[in-house]
Amino acid sequence: MAVAKLGRKISEETRARMSASSARGISVKILDLDTKQVTEFDSIRKAAESINSHKNTILRREKSQLEKGINTPYRNRYMIEIKRD
Repeated sequence: MAVAKLGRKISEETRARMSASSARGISVKILDLDTKQVTEFDSIRKAAESINSHKNTILRREKSQLEKGINTPYRNRYMIEIKRD
């Protein structure tokens, strides 16, 4: 099957539908404690890039928050809140 699809072009409409169907309802809010600015992202990867981090770091912090029930500032500067719908 993969060979049959090789070189096949996907329209922008199809790409948009595929993207919308795979959306998992993740919302990441990051509060910069220095500037008091809140930024919201629709993916963990984008949020991690914005604070010069890796997505796995954010995921580990989320797991720790869920298990321990505490949320401490990341790098003593960013408060991270992840919501999954």
